[in-house]
Amino acid sequence: MSRRLVLLMVAALVATLVATLVAGLGCGAGAEEGGGGYDLPSRLAGPYEKLPDDPDTSIDEPIVLEDPDGERAYYGPSALGPEDGSYTVYFTAEDGDGAATILRAEGVDLANEPREVAVVLEADAAWEATRLAHPAVLMPGLDGAAYGLFYEAGAGELGYADSPDGRTFTRHADNPILSPIESEEGAWLGHPTAVWHEGAVLLYYTAGPPGALFVARIRESGGGAVSVERLDASPMAAGRTPVLEANPLPDPLSELFDARAVGGSSIFISNEAGRPVFDLWYAGQRADGDWTIGFAGSYDGLQFTRFEENPVLKTGVPMETDPCVVPQSVSALMFYTHGEGIRRTIGAARY
Repeated sequence: MSRRLVLLMVAALVATLVATLVAGLGCGAGAEEGGGGYDLPSRLAGPYEKLPDDPDTSIDEPIVLEDPDGERAYYGPSALGPEDGSYTVYFTAEDGDGAATILRAEGVDLANEPREVAVVLEADAAWEATRLAHPAVLMPGLDGAAYGLFYEAGAGELGYADSPDGRTFTRHADNPILSPIESEEGAWLGHPTAVWHEGAVLLYYTAGPPGALFVARIRESGGGAVSVERLDASPMAAGRTPVLEANPLPDPLSELFDARAVGGSSIFISNEAGRPVFDLWYAGQRADGDWTIGFAGSYDGLQFTRFEENPVLKTGVPMETDPCVVPQSVSALMFYTHGEGIRRTIGAARY
């Protein structure tokens, strides 16, 4: 048994004993005040290894999705599965003039071209302009829908649509459901990712410039209406605090991979050490402008502690961003945007 595993088991036992003896304090063993902590579980944090080149497959590893005509950029994956050995991936397809739509690829099995690729949502509302991007699929959706889909549109606002089958989506009547408050967040919002927690949806999103991660709580209000509450990671501080922002400290372990900005995240909630644990994979931008992917954890979904072994996806090209992690029992698969120059595709990496 590894020393790290022993330490994690001891930490979990101590947390349980403390919770039993000192009920109501809300403070786990080794945790900082609030939601961060030094002993957060990090079972699936990383590192992630990109799919190796395999001459027996029909794809160009680590790329799993790319425009067959080479004319459109593919980016911003959001995945479901696996089912029957393959994944369903929602993503953005953007042409040369910036117009973008949301597509769905079925049968993404990491060895062959997808079985089917189809458009699921196109811009048609005035606020959306000509651009829908960065889908975030949620099962179930709001108000009992089988599927929900948050997305970025127009000049930087967030919308929502739902569907009974994951193929045909209907926009919410209150769209856009989130618009930027410039004094708190900046001029645009984007890159949503969503998860159910305690009967509400936590919607994490990027705001900028330059780029920081915020969260809002979305509740069903009945009759199809929703209420949106912007959350503050540090209510006692002046102004609204993001859940994660550019790393202000010269940390050699992280190689300052997120020194300039953060964004494009993927959220997952597990139940370890007797309490919810929020796993957040996110993109970080270095001082030289390159992007790669790191990890942070939290006990409350508001205050996050960076993983000491960041980044979890080693830089291979100038832009590796938009992580979407699909956890399994002892492994995980990460879809991400793989960018080289103006060419963007969707790659995959395994833990």
